[in-house]
Amino acid sequence: MFLEWIRKLGFLEPDPDSSIYLHFPVKARMLLASYTATFLLQTDTDKNYLATPTQIHVAMEALGPGFGLPIEGHYETIEGVIDVYRRWLLGPTTRPDALAKEEQRFYRKIFKHFSLLFEARGQVVELQTGLCLRVLQVMDQASREIGHTFDAETWDVLLKIILGATDRLLSDANDSSQHLSTKLCPQLLKVLFGIWMRSKTTDEYLWSHLAKLSRRWRHRLPLMYQWSNMCAGFTAKVIHQLYGGEEGSPTLQINEYEGEVFELDEELTYFFWHKFLYLLGNVNGISVPNNHLEALRGVHQVVEQFLNIGTKGATLQPPEGNTIFELTEMFLFDCISAHITEDDKGAFDKGKAQAFITATKVIISKNSTTKFERRHLAAYYYTAQKIIRHNNYLMSVVISNSVDLFKKELEGSRVLMPYYLEAIRCIMVATKFDRISVPFSSLRESALRVLCSLLSFPSHFTDLAIANNDDFPTIKFNEIHSTFNEVLMDGLQTEDNSQNRQLLLWIIQSYLLENLPNVQVVQTFSESIVTFVLTKITENIWTTDDVMASLSLLSQLSRLLQYQPQKNAVKSVTILTGFIETALQNGKVAENIIVRALHTLLDWVMSGPWILNQQTLIHHVLSVLALGIGHNPRTPPMQSPKTSSPSISHSKSTLRHIVTMPIQNVALVAYEKIMNHIDNFPVTDLGPSRISSLYNESDILKMYSLKKSDVKHFIVDGHTLLSIIKHDRREGTRQKVTLILRSMAGKFVWNSEMEYEKDSYREPASSNLPFSPFKPYKWPPVEDDEPLIQSAKEALSDSQYELYERVLKGTRRIVQQYREVAESLREPDLKLKRPTPPLSLGDGTDSTTVRLLVHHLGYRGSNYKEDFYAVNPDGLEEDLRYLDQMPERETYQIGVLFVNREQTELPHILDNRGSSEGFRHLVQHLGWLVKLDEHRGFKGNLTKEAGTQAPYYANFDTEVIFGVGMFFQESSPQETRLSFLRQSKVLITWVEDLEQYRPDPALDASVHILLSPLNSKLVFVRIHTEEQNLPLIGPLVDNMAVTPLRLPVLLRETAINAARLLGSKVEPLMLRKDALSQFIHKHRVTENATDFYSSLMAHQEN
Repeated sequence: MFLEWIRKLGFLEPDPDSSIYLHFPVKARMLLASYTATFLLQTDTDKNYLATPTQIHVAMEALGPGFGLPIEGHYETIEGVIDVYRRWLLGPTTRPDALAKEEQRFYRKIFKHFSLLFEARGQVVELQTGLCLRVLQVMDQASREIGHTFDAETWDVLLKIILGATDRLLSDANDSSQHLSTKLCPQLLKVLFGIWMRSKTTDEYLWSHLAKLSRRWRHRLPLMYQWSNMCAGFTAKVIHQLYGGEEGSPTLQINEYEGEVFELDEELTYFFWHKFLYLLGNVNGISVPNNHLEALRGVHQVVEQFLNIGTKGATLQPPEGNTIFELTEMFLFDCISAHITEDDKGAFDKGKAQAFITATKVIISKNSTTKFERRHLAAYYYTAQKIIRHNNYLMSVVISNSVDLFKKELEGSRVLMPYYLEAIRCIMVATKFDRISVPFSSLRESALRVLCSLLSFPSHFTDLAIANNDDFPTIKFNEIHSTFNEVLMDGLQTEDNSQNRQLLLWIIQSYLLENLPNVQVVQTFSESIVTFVLTKITENIWTTDDVMASLSLLSQLSRLLQYQPQKNAVKSVTILTGFIETALQNGKVAENIIVRALHTLLDWVMSGPWILNQQTLIHHVLSVLALGIGHNPRTPPMQSPKTSSPSISHSKSTLRHIVTMPIQNVALVAYEKIMNHIDNFPVTDLGPSRISSLYNESDILKMYSLKKSDVKHFIVDGHTLLSIIKHDRREGTRQKVTLILRSMAGKFVWNSEMEYEKDSYREPASSNLPFSPFKPYKWPPVEDDEPLIQSAKEALSDSQYELYERVLKGTRRIVQQYREVAESLREPDLKLKRPTPPLSLGDGTDSTTVRLLVHHLGYRGSNYKEDFYAVNPDGLEEDLRYLDQMPERETYQIGVLFVNREQTELPHILDNRGSSEGFRHLVQHLGWLVKLDEHRGFKGNLTKEAGTQAPYYANFDTEVIFGVGMFFQESSPQETRLSFLRQSKVLITWVEDLEQYRPDPALDASVHILLSPLNSKLVFVRIHTEEQNLPLIGPLVDNMAVTPLRLPVLLRETAINAARLLGSKVEPLMLRKDALSQFIHKHRVTENATDFYSSLMAHQEN
């Protein structure tokens, strides 16, 4: 007595001695079952009245037909029969004793009777569902609690019963959601597979029918979930058996089974895993899109489990990609072929997308070192080519999941380049896409990241042909510049996401650098970019972040001026000056934008001496800088601006915007740098390592054997310290001084002497003149000075008169000398002699040289006294030394490491002495290799233990030193090397095997730039940042591949930009300005004009 469907499946044959009452009228069956169940459920009744197996058999013949009764009106009867059988199965103390004599037979008979309930009947679905769930619970519990007592035949019957019942309900594809099968499906499958695993069956007949029937249920979504969970659970157990340790799972546990552990030995585990993995056959035959998708998600879950092997720290390798494809290619690649049709209307797009995502996971797995078989690669490339052109949704899936594809440099992968470029161009041209897998801004970002991988192909592979195919004509790599230009320009014009726009701007800069050999490309593209960016900046359309990124790009483009038409520079400076001037006047532009614009303006002006031929433009630049400093250039101020003022507000007629201190400072810095460094960097003798003189007062005094008393210090214009060192004057020599000027821009030493004639002219020592060159002159008698002396005595104080009298005595002596000369000239035939120089006023210091220099510089009279002060000498030397130590430029130190293959421990990395050719090329071109013991520029924290040399780079406003790990002396402690690296906020690491490298937390770099050589000789870039709010760093960006030729420049610029973002926001020149202000405040001597100028004229007695 069992479900007719089971007989039709050929699982079981009816027992002719059974089913006596099955065909009785309903009422008769109901009465038999009801009365029998009611009677047997009384306490111990069955134990007392069912004393033999035959009696039990008779009772079951009365109970069994109850399962076939209509549900409506007979619910309690069926429920009673279930309770009787439950007691007999699960209650050893409540079952008849006679049952134990033939328990396996009775078990099988109960399971058969249970199957009758799984025939759908009537509209009382809810009631039948409840009864079926109770029966399923009893069967499941029996397999768990007494399954160990089942013999092989009982297991066989139970498996066939549950399989047949499941198929009876689930095989109907047209069943609606309210029907019994839909409601029972999840629990039916759970019980079926639970019993199957507990049975541990290896019967091929049963397995083949399970597979055959399961494929008839693939329209049932719960089957997809159940199958995925089964595959995942068995895969975890298989992985643990293969790899041990923490890999996989040491126990076989399946989701939905409430933590139950299934006890299967190793061989059975492998057997069941394989059987379940292919249970559903080729899932591409699934006709329901959602079910198709869920099945492929199950495949993806299995693949990920294998790919994650070794990610928990153990040095284990996952299975090769070829092995994984052998397991899954039927699911992945067949899926693409089966569902790429013109009329599927996108119903299976998500399944196809999942298949591509899974296949791509295998291809780009970071733990995989597979050399893929060509048939697998061909299948993958075919898949990518087909679906990337199929529709927007699939194109978005391909682009979003291919960011790391090209860095793998798989054999033949560049055949995909035309397809990807076509897709990227479509994405960059569009302003929105319908029906895509990710947000449009995320899709554009992925497209840009893929583009980063392709960026260097035209310049690196040059005239190599891209592999031919049916969709694109044969073309060489260096013939696709126009496509790149179009993609980048279109992207810039249509991008509305600030982060993407910044990424795009950095990519553009790298693209220009990569194509420097192609001057035509650089000239054409740079002109378009400069024009577009300047237009957007002045239109005030972009966000603040966008404008800041655009200005950064313009700054970087200024470094490529030699490869651009000069009109780019003229246009940039002209538009920027106009923009800044307008921004200062209308007050509508953010302060940080004005500051950034001033920096960009300075970069273009300092890009070369070209602006010196543009007088109108340089006048405009200086006018705008004066406006930023706080001057009205149309009405020059009478005195220097007060540096202590936090802001300067101008009248509405000239400047409505308040010039804030940051704007003032940057404008002042720009002015100083332009005036000091344009066409004057580097200084010939010192090179780029110094922009200030190395000499100080002590050096000059020692060089010329002078005394400290020969030095005079003055404060000029409120922000410049002037030291005048008077040289000894000998007969026949000119007045000579050495000037040391200290200002915001640095320290500068000048030698100066008074000139009266050209060097080519030499006047004879004497000459006979035929006539006197002077007319007779009547000199007034000395006595005529008495009235003047008397008046001075009455008007001046005693101390003032004393000084006046000393000056007067000296003047009389000089006048007397000239009187004598004049008298001698009255003789008509006189032999003329050169006059002797003026004599010293006394035995002390001669002040004439200093007085003359100050006078000739224009600092005379009380009107200029506010701009010229003497200096208090107390503590002067120490303060001067401190001032000279203040940097004039931004300074950065950056660590550089080399990591060889299979190196994972930091001590081994720090001890590296060898390196690769690519790394050596990089180090040699990061900057100039300087000898540290002779280097006069910035050294950072590099000491003698750092070795003898290091790469160093400098321009007019930046110095950077690179501490290279392998240059450190072998004897230096590792802690010393590690200390330098920790103090370097930016760390560059060349890694021979990036896939296996894990950065050591001890390095603790805020920005970590990882470089890894590829087989094609390109270098792959990864950038990791610890700072959460750090803007996007460039021009190198994450996932970019660059040529070794351009890598050093791009890397240096990126490292400097990163260090600048992480460093102080205060300009070094402003720190120097503050130090000067403190010096002036401490040492300035305040005195009236008369005292000051009298001291310049008078002889200072010892």
